Amino acid sequence: MGILLELIRIHRLRWLFLLNRHGLKKQNFNETLDLLRPVAYFFAFLYFSLTLTHFFLLQETFKWTLFTTALMTATVSLVIGLKASKISSARHSLTILLLMLMASSNSLLHLWFSEAPEQTTNIFVTIIATGIVLSNRNHWTASILFNWIGWFTVNFTLEIALIQHFFFAMTMSTLLSWFAHLARKN
Repeated sequence: MGILLELIRIHRLRWLFLLNRHGLKKQNFNETLDLLRPVAYFFAFLYFSLTLTHFFLLQETFKWTLFTTALMTATVSLVIGLKASKISSARHSLTILLLMLMASSNSLLHLWFSEAPEQTTNIFVTIIATGIVLSNRNHWTASILFNWIGWFTVNFTLEIALIQHFFFAMTMSTLLSWFAHLARKN
């Protein structure tokens, strides 16, 4: 009789664990739903601000390219923020990935055109932000790879200075992003 009661108790604990695990998956799904609109509005504000900054502060020949890409990113972000409720919930994480890739593209373009190694810091911020806002492992990986491949391409094509220093900083940013991603996932 004692063995039977112990089996029932173990079976009951197993079901409670499975139900709780399902609840955690549902909670992560709802967090993604709640995250799209604020991320999109934040990007809209950030990139409208960068558009103005590029217009008033940049003097280089690539001013209008960066102005246009920042304005395009801001506009897309604003539209996504306004239409977030109409976007399929299954596509929210993918849409956040799209916003992250647009931010990375802006940063990589600035690094490419300016050939200034300090512009790599924008990529650091994007990598860390990826870990904070993306809970989908595949989307996180895609964003990280996009940043690393883009950064290597720019650095080796243009032979930008301080590559070793920024390599270690990129590695640290990726690790911070990974820890943020794991914390968000759990």
